[in-house]
Amino acid sequence: MIGSIKKLAAGLAVCAMLAGGVVAGAARAEASPQVGDVVGQVLATDIEAQVNGSAIASMNIDGLTAVVAEDLRSYGFDVAWIPQRKEVAIVPVAGKPVHPHDVGSRQELPVGQKIGEVFFTDIRATYNGESIRSFNIGGKTAIVLNDLASFGKLDWNEAARKLFFIPEPAGAERRLMEGLLAVEEQEAIKLSGIAIGAEGVAYEGANVGVVKQGMPFLSVEWIAGKLGYEAQKDENGAVRLTDGNYELTLHPGEKQAERSWFGLPLQPFEQYQAPVLEDGLLYAYQVDLKDMLGYETVWSPETRDLDITYRTYQVEDYGIPESIDNYDYTVRMVGNLSGYDFPMILAENRINGENRAYAISSMTLNDREGLKELYNYSYISNTRTDIGLNELEVRVEVGRRPLYIKKFQAELTYRNVKPEVDTSNVSGSFVGVSGVNPSQAYAETAGSTFTISGTVTNDVTGSLSVKVTREDNPDETVGTFAVPVEGAAFKLDVPLPEEPGVYRITLNSLLTFPRGTLNTPVAKWYVNKLAQP
Repeated sequence: MIGSIKKLAAGLAVCAMLAGGVVAGAARAEASPQVGDVVGQVLATDIEAQVNGSAIASMNIDGLTAVVAEDLRSYGFDVAWIPQRKEVAIVPVAGKPVHPHDVGSRQELPVGQKIGEVFFTDIRATYNGESIRSFNIGGKTAIVLNDLASFGKLDWNEAARKLFFIPEPAGAERRLMEGLLAVEEQEAIKLSGIAIGAEGVAYEGANVGVVKQGMPFLSVEWIAGKLGYEAQKDENGAVRLTDGNYELTLHPGEKQAERSWFGLPLQPFEQYQAPVLEDGLLYAYQVDLKDMLGYETVWSPETRDLDITYRTYQVEDYGIPESIDNYDYTVRMVGNLSGYDFPMILAENRINGENRAYAISSMTLNDREGLKELYNYSYISNTRTDIGLNELEVRVEVGRRPLYIKKFQAELTYRNVKPEVDTSNVSGSFVGVSGVNPSQAYAETAGSTFTISGTVTNDVTGSLSVKVTREDNPDETVGTFAVPVEGAAFKLDVPLPEEPGVYRITLNSLLTFPRGTLNTPVAKWYVNKLAQP
């Protein structure tokens, strides 16, 4: 939560949930609350909270001073969301610098004004591994500062209306996890020697499947029990599997399998073969089960035995970026993994509700400084963004089994986008630029030209050019111009059309790669050409 208490109030307008079984007194109900039930209110407060000597945004929940746990990432703590444990883990980190947020004025909102609601949840918070009560608000988790007294020094100044918390010296060493996802293998469940015959499938002497037209189908309830899923069958023979977060429902005779994550529907899985119901048992094609449940297989054609290895994982979210200021969104992950069917990370975007920008993902041996001994693999995934509303989704999956999903919206405007385009993921030879001017992407002028300049960052044979287009019709080019480069600097007075309107000025660099050449954008400006006075 960066910014004033008004920004907090805006954020709390989003659906929120309460964790830890603590409810606001005014909203206690006789019946046991269910996840998503409103059980309290978040109120504005005049109490200033300080953590590690710096002010942090605070609120009143049930008469107590609370702060957003995720904000503590900027105050000397690692904070990780761990979906497999339904836990927000807070750990003080030795040597992690404090970068306090701008919390604004305590007088921005009247004391006691409602700024959000508290909802019930089964998510818990921990501090150094010990459970503390928590409130999930606006997609974030709030904790009570008074509950941290046993973990450090807590002081209250009545006259100044200030509450101070200084944690005990941190035992955890800094691991440079900020902004990363981390995935770690937990357990490997092995089912060896599944015998696939001409008409049936057996395991340890028991029949566990059938064979249809040469294809093995496994009992859905059997595989669920072996891999740690709960299975429930309805009166029509459909079976619902769940591991607590991921839910999968298979129907006899239907190729589409319904899926959800934390109760939110996912795109159905289209099976190659529809499950079959025989003698009251549901059987699914083994290849489909492998994809849906994300396990590895080894098949021996000599013995006709199938070996299955199902690996469980834990994902930790240390605060992946949820804002954008460029034409590219990038998320990174490290992993401690074995086997050969690895989890993958995917970042996808829907731009202005229409254009779909898909992920470009890669995985390499980890060479991140300070993390090489802890994680053996490093991942990166990026997707294109553009001016307007960007609906971003980050997923970690093994096969089609989700391990982590996060969805959020980020708006990119002429005024908050940087003119320089991130070219770190561009492959090939091209002229890079830096220190471009104007340093703001949006400008207004009644003049006939718009001056751009900057520095060339590499000694590469190539060229720079400018393309001018109308923003309301970007496919129509108004003009193109060569950009002169002298030494390490470039400068051009870009001619502007006489007609008023918003024009996009794109600085392109000639990109050379094995298959040919093309222009790649390295900077963009948006010029509002005003009518002559």
